Amino acid sequence: MYLQITYVRRINDNSVTYTPQFTSSLTDPFGWQSATEPSAITRIDSLWERVTVRDSLPQGAAPSRFGRVRVAADYWMPAP
Repeated sequence: MYLQITYVRRINDNSVTYTPQFTSSLTDPFGWQSATEPSAITRIDSLWERVTVRDSLPQGAAPSRFGRVRVAADYWMPAP
């Protein structure tokens, strides 16, 4: 078995980047490794899809594993 992350993202929105990452230590800020390929992509509707990504290490290969999704936007919105 593997740790998995599931998140939703907009379809065909290149202004937002989603980077699923995994690590064995929360104390090492440079220990996060980006996942390379989604395990599954399921279309929700015309705007959104559900993405599942699997960790590269199987459960038991490390004492602990953690996952996150880094989200970065390529646009700027002024404050109201």
